[in-house]
Amino acid sequence: MASIYKKTRDKGRKGTCWYIGYIDHRGKRRTRRGFADRAATEQLAGQIAEEVRLVRAGLKAP
Repeated sequence: MASIYKKTRDKGRKGTCWYIGYIDHRGKRRTRRGFADRAATEQLAGQIAEEVRLVRAGLKAP
């Protein structure tokens, strides 16, 4: 599962990026920059979460 957030300094500003926080297949916390559009960032977060799930299940190489 991934979480979507904005950095504190960027809240209230237009055009700033959303960030995706997730735990990778090794159990390490990762952060990835998303897009200025929240919906696009949510879609990217879903793709990342699905890829991590497949790697953990052994269905995809890391």
